Amino acid sequence: MSFVEIFCLSLALAVDVFGVAFAYGLIIVRHRRRLALRLAGTCGIMQFMMPLPGYVCTAVIDSWISRFDYLLVFSVFLALGLNVIREAVTEENGAAPFKRRRRLSWKTVLTIGIATSIDAFVSGTMLYLTKTPLLPAAVVIGFVSFVTGLLGFNLIYCFKKVPEKYLQITAGLVLIALGFKNLLAHFM
Repeated sequence: MSFVEIFCLSLALAVDVFGVAFAYGLIIVRHRRRLALRLAGTCGIMQFMMPLPGYVCTAVIDSWISRFDYLLVFSVFLALGLNVIREAVTEENGAAPFKRRRRLSWKTVLTIGIATSIDAFVSGTMLYLTKTPLLPAAVVIGFVSFVTGLLGFNLIYCFKKVPEKYLQITAGLVLIALGFKNLLAHFM
């Protein structure tokens, strides 16, 4: 694969990272820089690392993970999206007094990193089959995902005047849409 092809692959793999980062960028209020770096960094590292096992275990991936990867990604995004919407609706009714203390735990960020990098895991197969050197491709994939995550997270500055409740609900819907996108991509 040429550099342009690897870069295009990286952009395609980073779409989920962008969507998740954008969704969480809409709802995170405090410690934004630190949490943006945590989310983008984790996703970038996971996107960098995940082609490795795919590259090494091409035969296993094709027969094992391809059967259910779309369901795993869909389930994770659906659960995250429903949780964000639930928090928005609960806060609207006054049942969540710690509204401004929302943050991204390492557990959540790691789950997001894994969920967004399953495609990168599978892309390792393609890298192997096209005889593409693994390390340069993985570096480009990880870097593009990191930058895309930072950009997505910081788009909130375009939406400062919109009430937070609507941003939260939108963020949840974006996460759910990403899950459905991955589900539908499996059937197309």
